[in-house]
Amino acid sequence: MIEYIHIGYFIDGTGNSIQDNIVLTVHNHIITAIDPFHDSVRKKITRDLSSHTIFPIMADAHVHLAMSGTLNLKDRREQLFMSFEQAKKQIAYHLDHYANAGIGIVRDGGDHFGHTFNFKNIFNHSVVIKSPNVAWYRSGRYGKFAGKAIDLKENCLEIIASHHKGDHIKIIQSGINSIRQFGKETVQQFSQEEMTSISKWAHQRNIPIMVHANGIQPVKTAIDSGCTSIEHGYFMGEENLKKMADKQIYWLPTLIPMFELAKNLSKIEEKDIALRTFDYQCQQVQKAKGLDVPIVIGSDAGSFGVNHVQGLFDEMKIMQDCGYTISQIIQCCTSRSMSLLNSSYSGLLKKGEKARFVLVNSGPKNIFDNHTQHPDHNIVNLEI
Repeated sequence: MIEYIHIGYFIDGTGNSIQDNIVLTVHNHIITAIDPFHDSVRKKITRDLSSHTIFPIMADAHVHLAMSGTLNLKDRREQLFMSFEQAKKQIAYHLDHYANAGIGIVRDGGDHFGHTFNFKNIFNHSVVIKSPNVAWYRSGRYGKFAGKAIDLKENCLEIIASHHKGDHIKIIQSGINSIRQFGKETVQQFSQEEMTSISKWAHQRNIPIMVHANGIQPVKTAIDSGCTSIEHGYFMGEENLKKMADKQIYWLPTLIPMFELAKNLSKIEEKDIALRTFDYQCQQVQKAKGLDVPIVIGSDAGSFGVNHVQGLFDEMKIMQDCGYTISQIIQCCTSRSMSLLNSSYSGLLKKGEKARFVLVNSGPKNIFDNHTQHPDHNIVNLEI
């Protein structure tokens, strides 16, 4: 059967300009043609989506599925010690919401007990999970919530190589951003030699390296080691941005967590530092745009105040405020994300691809608006 679908606004995932008034020809679930609409083909149209916007299935490339974005500190602490029986319900709940929003793949940043990795291996879900099992950090440093510690006396490569069983390796290379001292940089957790040995081992096996790093030196060490992506990258500076552009290392700036801190912290001085930190990160994103740093969107959902699904749309909206076009933002969470995630799905709508796409019942102007507050903002995963 051949379908002729009249599309109002077509975003293909390449970052190119939005096309309007398009006819998508689909044969046996495969896109066979993408053409401008003409009156001569009106009678052929089998599905009228002329008031809708379509774009590829999305990814959120930095989440913590076993955590929620609750602001309740008691509940946040209890989440760190959940049993698998408790965690699996929360993970499934989050995945269902992702599926309903047209988000078909999520990249997890780890949890202490490896609950998300265990869930992935036991249960099938329409949303694909990419998981490191656990993140790795140095004993006595930040990172317990996300994974396992490596003692200072232990060989980090031996530990990671002997325990690795995930889709990627997650390294925690720095601490988190201070809300008491603006721009404070923490000492890196792993040396240049250690990071380089881990990256070399991983690259030989085609395993991506996901590095949590803030500050000039922790980010520089990660970049020089040959990591695949920098997560967060607050206060890393322009020289590191230039290096990332030259080496085409992916950057996930995770803007929304700091925005939520600025909004929800109770102490005025802490709110002020969080807001200044957020503003500084937005400036780095604007510089990255001019340097052609390959940005991928990850919300860090599950962190303080960042809810799953909504966090991704909020991150996209902030990217728009930083000067990225709608089609460039879609690229950052479709084709570019899929490349980072080693996905078999290209994240593109083009000839020869399956006709899987997100359908929005509006024009493109408002597709990043508050997802939970727009009942008419009907985002669905449509497979022809």
